Amino acid sequence: MIFTLIFIVLADLITISQQSVLNEDHNENDPSSEDEFPLIPMIFNGTSVETDSREFKYYVSIHHQVNGELDLVCGGIIYKPTIIISSSVCVDGLEFDKTFIRPNYDNSIKLLDIEKYFPVKEIVFHLNPHGYIDYDYDICLIQLTKPIQFDDSIGPINLPDEQYEPGIDLVTMGFGEIDRLTPTLELKKITLTLRSDDYCDQRINDFLPTLTICAGIEALGGACLGDGGGPLVHIENDRHILVGIISSGFECGSRIKPNVFVNVFHFVDWIKEQSENLIDQKHYH
Repeated sequence: MIFTLIFIVLADLITISQQSVLNEDHNENDPSSEDEFPLIPMIFNGTSVETDSREFKYYVSIHHQVNGELDLVCGGIIYKPTIIISSSVCVDGLEFDKTFIRPNYDNSIKLLDIEKYFPVKEIVFHLNPHGYIDYDYDICLIQLTKPIQFDDSIGPINLPDEQYEPGIDLVTMGFGEIDRLTPTLELKKITLTLRSDDYCDQRINDFLPTLTICAGIEALGGACLGDGGGPLVHIENDRHILVGIISSGFECGSRIKPNVFVNVFHFVDWIKEQSENLIDQKHYH
């Protein structure tokens, strides 16, 4: 099974299938429960990030130009001034000349002058051992045509130098809705607990240890459709470390099935090597 968030970019919106209200009668202790949860483009049950907060200065939103409008596709993370980390599923198939990156100027996705967005030059996908794009390896690097200028409000993420142990609290974020029908322009965040591979494997079909990790909470809450490509971070003394990339959120807000994330630690060497290659080729400094 491929862990993905399915992004369907239509004429000028993302069409989301709205389903019935969550069924509270399910058995929370049964990992095999097949209760259906609504697919909604949001950090489910998250809290809004204040407009003037500079906590997530590495977050970016990825937009695709359709009929002259810049539609939100998903999220990403600043690694270098010209390098963005995101999900392969998120950007596969997008036209480079119609794809733009919006840095997190104000924890919103309010439309700005086009000069505030950064055009995409190239996208490098992590290929499988056979040399093909494979969403089991759901990570990519996006190269920009010009560098993002770093300051106190915009800057890069840190890569991990260790594999974190289950039980640690992590934070994920993305743009979403006030409820299932009312969109919001605000960045939302939520704290999730990193789970063990055994825990994940019991609750997620064809879970891929090493390549992926999972995290969730006992209450309803987590990442969902539309949040893909965004970060899962560990915060240590105000230092933000990229632990995961949002890869799957089919059970939006489920207390049974946690969210699946790309295991960034497994891909650190690839990120560094491919970033250096892109920078060297394009003479960015």
